[in-house]
Amino acid sequence: MNKVRLLSWLFGVVLLLCLSYDPARAQSRETFVSGVGHDTGTTCDSSAPCRTFQYAHDNTFAGGTVFTLDAADYGPVFITKSINIINENAGSAAIAIPPFSRTTAGVGAVVITAGNTGVVTLRGLTLGGSGFLVAGVLVTNAQQVHIEHCVITDWASGGVVVSPSTNGQSQSLTTSLNLKIEDTVFTANEVTNIPGPGGGAHIASAAGVSVNASIVRSSFHDNTFGIMFDGHSGGTIRAVISDSAISMNSGNGVTAASGPGNVTTHITRSTISSNGQFGMVSDQTSGAKATVTVNASTITSNLSGAVNAVAGGAAQTYGNNQVFGVEGTGFTGPIALQ
Repeated sequence: MNKVRLLSWLFGVVLLLCLSYDPARAQSRETFVSGVGHDTGTTCDSSAPCRTFQYAHDNTFAGGTVFTLDAADYGPVFITKSINIINENAGSAAIAIPPFSRTTAGVGAVVITAGNTGVVTLRGLTLGGSGFLVAGVLVTNAQQVHIEHCVITDWASGGVVVSPSTNGQSQSLTTSLNLKIEDTVFTANEVTNIPGPGGGAHIASAAGVSVNASIVRSSFHDNTFGIMFDGHSGGTIRAVISDSAISMNSGNGVTAASGPGNVTTHITRSTISSNGQFGMVSDQTSGAKATVTVNASTITSNLSGAVNAVAGGAAQTYGNNQVFGVEGTGFTGPIALQ
């Protein structure tokens, strides 16, 4: 009788453990990837690393971190939660494989659909697109996205594209998306023999979604265009560009184009030079206010002109900039230094 009770008790314990098992508990706070790793198991620890960013992402707790151990191509990744993907000193942590295997994730090597409270950091990555008609980083839904110390090159649909939506996921759409780009190089994101927008960064809002962008110590050169802030789809955009270089792009260097929402861009201590069209454009054609203010910056040798204010767009100077070459429409007015 005692043996029967013992067996019954053991069976109950085993059953309880099985019923209470949650696969998410097998995830880790920190995971690791390596060029000699394997996408098996669920730990992805430093002694048994995963092979791809996607597998590591899927086995990392929300808010956790994926670390690289060595230089390798870690493949595309569809990010659906808060996460950090960090390469500190492992050499080139690359994403060079076109993401055709993830067609539902959107057209990007890194697609960020992390939810309305998602916080995502990409650091130390090299994204090389070989001219494929996808974006390097496509941001659709998150509260904060940080791109730091990356190289993003040769993506025909753009280096970084912000286009708010839930991207087919069961998520609430953020009402405020904050993008920070620091110490990052965008080059050769351009269209050659295939159709596509190209461009270093195309940052758009959406109805009910405002976008705040900070671009610091970054370089945009040899792209179809440098940076475009695009308010045609709805919400307001507020952007700051500081200590950066936007040069030798085929089109405009910096464009602020309003739509239903206002677009405000402040440029400080930056160089905009040798672009194939205008250095900077403030375009108010589509309705709301487009405003660009420029402080302590150099705008020089842009083929069509330094400044182009369109349909009442404001292009304002603090009076301490250096402007050389064709002037274009010129600044629309001064702003007093405080």
